[in-house]
Amino acid sequence: PNNISGIYCLMNVLNNHKYIGSSKNISTEYSSIITISRKIYTIVPFIEAYNKYGKDKFVVLILETCEPIRDTLIFIEQKYLDLNPEYNVAKLASCPAQLVQSEETKKKRADKLRGQKRS
Repeated sequence: PNNISGIYCLMNVLNNHKYIGSSKNISTEYSSIITISRKIYTIVPFIEAYNKYGKDKFVVLILETCEPIRDTLIFIEQKYLDLNPEYNVAKLASCPAQLVQSEETKKKRADKLRGQKRS
């Protein structure tokens, strides 16, 4: 199904270890996580397990669907994070893309992107 908003679980079928996340579009989230930079510390344990065991050892489970509202997603995700999933480093739900950035960080990012060709 396309455009499902809610809470998902990436589960290792060998040991039942889990990564819990939330997304406004779960169908695209799994592929995004797999291709994302390995330097993002909150998903490193999952990426390491994925590399070790392989794609066929993981399943995507939709735990709960909800409206694609940031605060709703965070509230519901926290309920599942409180169960201490093994692959989650961060124990508090948040939307990293929505984090408030300092003006200095915004300027550094803009300076870095300035002059680069966009695909």
